Amino acid sequence: VESTGIRVNELVVLDDDVALSLETLARHWATTLFRSDHAFHTLPIFLKSEPRLLWEDGGFWGRYTPDSPGGQRRAVAPRLLRHAKVFGGAHHLGDMARLHHPEYAAFIFLSMPFARLAELGLPCAMFLRGDDIEYCLRHVAAGGVTVSNPNLAAWHEAAHSYAQEYMSIAHGVIINMAYGQRTPDDLATFFHRRAAVHLSLSDVAGLTVYAEALADLVACGPLLQANYVAHYL
Repeated sequence: VESTGIRVNELVVLDDDVALSLETLARHWATTLFRSDHAFHTLPIFLKSEPRLLWEDGGFWGRYTPDSPGGQRRAVAPRLLRHAKVFGGAHHLGDMARLHHPEYAAFIFLSMPFARLAELGLPCAMFLRGDDIEYCLRHVAAGGVTVSNPNLAAWHEAAHSYAQEYMSIAHGVIINMAYGQRTPDDLATFFHRRAAVHLSLSDVAGLTVYAEALADLVACGPLLQANYVAHYL
């Protein structure tokens, strides 16, 4: 880059199967020209197979936002207020009218000042699940904010597997231990409730995934450093 004389100002992280128009990218770039801080930017994500179905909007992902504080946070978890919302015409456009500042957003589309990378370091090598959330929380802890631009959109087809489910459970617990919870009570409740759901459906395979994640966490295996309980009672 130095040999070409090009200065890199913006880093955009995209999922490998996201569909993004050049017009959206150009409009996003124009928006970043007005940035006066080191805010992260995201946008609403719709489903490829059902283009009017909202899959995720960073503006509603954060557990507590300035618009909906909800009291003291007990756990870092999605607040999917508009997940699976179908937009059916102009009468829904008002839902996209305001900027939102979520606590975190996903790497499906996340844009940041390139200089912020040097300040925060690289994302954790969690793979499949959680690295984007951890990075946004690290950004917030360093005084940053995340903005969801309601005037732009991208399309993405979500895919899930038991391996991804395992990663989501394990990394969700670790992120909460690092950024939110100080006691295991809520985590214990979470595992009990999820076990009840899978048992009610006779989903032995799904229940096994939760059991394996819990066993690896409790056993101080490859996921946690030795003697972590001294820091997390």
